[in-house]
Amino acid sequence: MYFRPVEKVQQYEGIFSSFPVKTPTAGEPDGPLFGNGDIGVVAGGTGEALTFWLSKNDFWSSANINQRGERLCGVKCLGTLRICSDALKGASFSARQKIGTADVEIELHTEEKGLHISAYAPYQQSAVVVRLESRKGDIPLKICLEPMEDEAAACSQKTEGNMITAAKEYTGENMEWETKAAAVCRILEWNQAEGVLREGDSLTLAAAVYTNHDAANYLELAEKTVRDVTPETLTQYRSEHLGWWKDFWNTSGISIPSEPDVEKFWYASHYLMACCCKEGKFAPGIFGNWITTNKPNWQGDYHLNYNYQAPWWGVFSSNKVALADPYDQPLMEYIPQARKNAREELGCRGIYSKVGIGPKGLETARMYNQDGTENHEAPYWGQKSNSAYAAVNMVMRFYSTWDKEYARKYALPYLRETADFWEDYLKFEDGRYVIYNDCIHENGYAARGIFDWVDENTPDYSDDFNPILTLGLLRLVFRGLLDISEYLGEDEGRREKWNHILTHLSDFPIQEREGKTVFRYTERGMDWCGGNSLGIQHIFPGGCIGLSSDEKLLKIARDTITVMHRWSDYNAFPTFFTAAARVGYDPEIILSKFKEQFLNHSFPNLFIYYGGGGIECCSAVPSCINEMLFQSHEGILRFFPVWDKRKNASFYQLRGYGAFVVSAELKDGIVGEIDLASEQGRPCTILCPWEPGMVVLEDGKPVPCKIKEIRDGQAYTFETRKNRHYKIASK
Repeated sequence: MYFRPVEKVQQYEGIFSSFPVKTPTAGEPDGPLFGNGDIGVVAGGTGEALTFWLSKNDFWSSANINQRGERLCGVKCLGTLRICSDALKGASFSARQKIGTADVEIELHTEEKGLHISAYAPYQQSAVVVRLESRKGDIPLKICLEPMEDEAAACSQKTEGNMITAAKEYTGENMEWETKAAAVCRILEWNQAEGVLREGDSLTLAAAVYTNHDAANYLELAEKTVRDVTPETLTQYRSEHLGWWKDFWNTSGISIPSEPDVEKFWYASHYLMACCCKEGKFAPGIFGNWITTNKPNWQGDYHLNYNYQAPWWGVFSSNKVALADPYDQPLMEYIPQARKNAREELGCRGIYSKVGIGPKGLETARMYNQDGTENHEAPYWGQKSNSAYAAVNMVMRFYSTWDKEYARKYALPYLRETADFWEDYLKFEDGRYVIYNDCIHENGYAARGIFDWVDENTPDYSDDFNPILTLGLLRLVFRGLLDISEYLGEDEGRREKWNHILTHLSDFPIQEREGKTVFRYTERGMDWCGGNSLGIQHIFPGGCIGLSSDEKLLKIARDTITVMHRWSDYNAFPTFFTAAARVGYDPEIILSKFKEQFLNHSFPNLFIYYGGGGIECCSAVPSCINEMLFQSHEGILRFFPVWDKRKNASFYQLRGYGAFVVSAELKDGIVGEIDLASEQGRPCTILCPWEPGMVVLEDGKPVPCKIKEIRDGQAYTFETRKNRHYKIASK
């Protein structure tokens, strides 16, 4: 091992010198934050009322948009835990968000009083633990736990001795399914909810948070959990919590000494994802589990025209695949409704997805006409590509793991449904498949179809023909289908059709702009857009162009990156940087533009924010930096392919397509010995990083290789065995 990721991550923290000013918010919070993959907590407030906002991934209202257009559904804030003290009025605030151990430490100070607060959410529990210590003076305190009031919810609060309960329910006829939650807090050292914390003494708050999605007896479970807490219990909580995070960080890491800010945000991005993703729990929405209002932007839902998919695009190559476990469930639950949409709206088989969905088949994007009737067309925003876009993550995960169980349970069934739709919807004309009436940009439809943002000179993009995004997504879907079905030995009779579609899809449209040949957004319709990155998403996440592509196509791709220049853009952050890395764009430009974003678009909690924003921004740094250090999506492993060879760098256990887990180091311009673990025993092809050639060793014995000249060097292919390790070195 070249370094220990668990030790490296300890040097990075979110540092606060004043109270957050944008919390609570309908978007990304700017306060210290932590979570356990399900519960999310944001700190803020004031000295006399330090506030922890409590939320949970499964705390949803399933009420749909009513005829007045009021957005009643969506993920909600459960409530607040407040530490109140008039003695701390006007106190200064400082805090450390420790991403290595997922906890927060806060200091409140006046001239006469000093309160230290530490808090975390034990990863294996549905709980939050807060410890208060008076470091200067005796401090009167009152502990308050309250639900966030909502006229659409039934809320209650009670205090009995040292036990405080806050409950909130979304029930009734207008709910598609019910959500009920309770948070119960116990003050361990007191027998009441208020008192005086003497100088040098400490106070422990143990809060349990459960919903009816966790257990039918959620309230009783929360009460029992906190009643059972003892000092020994807390010691166990902490030990298990630290153990989980240690194991998490040691799954993979990067070391790029010349770029400490980039390195910091690589680790911070994974911290945020680990705080809001957990196997067996609801998937996080747009803003993760840090919801501080009852009305988050876009209901905090799952937006399928990229926002929902984007947060996980870095976890596969970073070998933190388990973080993606919650992703698939809401998509599978939505299939029955999406089938109905396809059949009733377009007369097609398969699935046709609206832009906004939620858990358990919920649709969050219903819209109504002025006369009160439902507008069945508007919630799609003119886009046919949402289901294909949702399949991207499944294909990424499959190629990264070649996991048969996953492929059989999720990837193949979902991609098959997607293929059913496109087999019916595509038109075969003049020897090629074409796509009609598929808006590449939601605003192309919205301008005329919903909001009337137009005048007589505004182009009508609502009938875009051959959008480049969908052309890229369909290549990914049908290529994935062919590989998965063959791997599982299923759908042999359908492969001829799928292959015909794959090999006869229309070419990517191009145009001339600023003296360069670049991609056109559609073949007919929207040619370009002043914002967003839809013109390069066939590169990433679509995976259709890379360093193995034809040089002419690569030049068009690089020139498109140059002309688009979307390094700082409302919706482009998760895609634009990684697309640039995929096609070998200047690494120094990529890194310098990253640092501009860190400076101008990040909070002290290391959350990178944009207007579309939310946790989608967590993927940009990992996915891009991983591609700069190690590429594999074309079936060829490339080491440090988009990196200045004068800068030392190393990575530990990044994951490549083919289910290879790889570690490598670049030092003084030379790639050292490479360590490769083969999980599935698949053939491996490596672009040789050494001019004399390379050798592959298994248990110290040479492995035969086949050598082939490719456009950018010599490719070595060798057979691997399942769960075996290999050393690759220069001859």
